[in-house]
Amino acid sequence: MHRYRHWNFAKLILALLVAPMIAFAGSGDKSTQSFSQKKYFINGFASQAAIHSSDNNFLGKTDDTLSTDFTEIGIIFNARPFDHFQASMQILGRRDGVSHDKKLRIDFAFLSYTFINNFDWQLGFRGGRLKAPFGLYGDTRDVAFTRPTIFLPQAIYLDRIRNTGFSQDGIQFFLTRNAENYRLNWQIAVVDPTPDKDEINNFYPLPVTGTIEAKPSYVTRLLFEPVSGTHRFALTYNYTNSGYKPSENDFLRITKTTIRYLLISYELSYENFSLITEIMDIDVALGDSSTDFPGRKYNENGLSYYLQGTYRFAPQWDFVLRYDSLVSNRNDRSGKDLERQTGGIFPAHAAFAQTWGASVGWYFKKNWLARFEIHDINGTGWISKTNNPASSPTQQRWQIIATQLSYRF
Repeated sequence: MHRYRHWNFAKLILALLVAPMIAFAGSGDKSTQSFSQKKYFINGFASQAAIHSSDNNFLGKTDDTLSTDFTEIGIIFNARPFDHFQASMQILGRRDGVSHDKKLRIDFAFLSYTFINNFDWQLGFRGGRLKAPFGLYGDTRDVAFTRPTIFLPQAIYLDRIRNTGFSQDGIQFFLTRNAENYRLNWQIAVVDPTPDKDEINNFYPLPVTGTIEAKPSYVTRLLFEPVSGTHRFALTYNYTNSGYKPSENDFLRITKTTIRYLLISYELSYENFSLITEIMDIDVALGDSSTDFPGRKYNENGLSYYLQGTYRFAPQWDFVLRYDSLVSNRNDRSGKDLERQTGGIFPAHAAFAQTWGASVGWYFKKNWLARFEIHDINGTGWISKTNNPASSPTQQRWQIIATQLSYRF
């Protein structure tokens, strides 16, 4: 029922955004002139990847085969029909082997109102289905041209919880300050997360058969950038709260889940070189007591980070080198307790992942991008259980080779 309410809300936003566009498109020359003056824009992107992994599946069935399961197609609408108002929406089609839902999805759809909008200050709010303000890439992670590699560092930007963690219904307030020596941007959102049951299942040893109830949560991000543009700093804090109603014969007896994380981001950027690091402290609490989830630790404090360098060695080329690390529980870095407490359903290497990755990008036309990359991974802490069912045991050491072709308009 909860997801049904979200879907109808999103369709209402869709109608509010698309109806004026249809009216303008079919109302003759005079309306066409008005359409142009009021700045309505339609953009889009499409990406197709081919991925091979030596072991385990990632973003599709990739184990010992060349998979084309990872596809992204998006249409983005932006409109400013009146002063101070803006309407934005993205319709996304995505295949990644994680969610069983292959249909088009309203990824975000919101209306913005700006109280103050001048060179020095912008102040306003937006409401609807929002993109969670998260780190340096959370707002633009779907467009291949705005991310450094085919997939972002999974220690921080987990694809296995993309829908649940980065698309949320609620209201957001934003403030921007453009000063003589710096630019400051602050966002805070009170949201009702949109849990995807296929994604939530990745965290539990048995399928989730009950009802997930999203509860009011919040996320805030502060971005600071000196006028030189050489440095950029970001601080993100999130508190996500959800309830759970077990079904009659449900093994999972938890009543609630809370997730809290603090993410610190820094970027050093020059014309031909940039260096980025992000580090995240995360706490996950499942249930109220040890009887809610027999045999499982449910208060975990994890640590994730990555260090990434990009070298633009020619006008149309770049090279990216990255190391990222994820530990789901600092008190069980080897994962031995996890394996023992779950009776082997979760192997020890599911508690961590360390990854070396290298990528080469070729912007061979204005709107075209080709990318090739390799990854060497120790651990399976960020792969999807949906992609890797219990009938196919995972391997601790494995590699990924991937290529992707992307277009934008």
